[in-house]
Amino acid sequence: MSSRFATYAFLVFLALTLLVSFASFAYAQTDEELRSTVRAAILSDPRSASMSEAEIDAMVEALSGQAAEQGVTASDITWQPQQSEFPATSKGEPTSCAYPTLLCSLNEAFGLSGSSILLPTALGVVSALLLAVVAMMIEHHRKERFSAQRA
Repeated sequence: MSSRFATYAFLVFLALTLLVSFASFAYAQTDEELRSTVRAAILSDPRSASMSEAEIDAMVEALSGQAAEQGVTASDITWQPQQSEFPATSKGEPTSCAYPTLLCSLNEAFGLSGSSILLPTALGVVSALLLAVVAMMIEHHRKERFSAQRA
């Protein structure tokens, strides 16, 4: 029982560790990327032509600091709406998700909206714990049956 349970527990732990590390690695962004995106957005505005370089730098620092505090990414700043291939989906409320398509699809499948990854992650952890409990129950049942057959 203990060796199989240890194997199951190790596999669940490994899967969760990989999931968490991948998610945090995939969405790490540098401050420089955010600053350069904010600078490009400011410079694309014709009103910035009359501003000095020091004013632009101060504005970039202030805006990128606020964006980082609010969790705004560089892709959020550069995002442009695109025409949907399916007319039925373009009439609905626009959805935004800051994670890969798979995680966004899981959010939709569970009836969730937005880009919060907390609830799907919690569901995954609880599912893994449930699988571990079921595996322990099966192993315990097999052990009881085996000991009853020997007696």
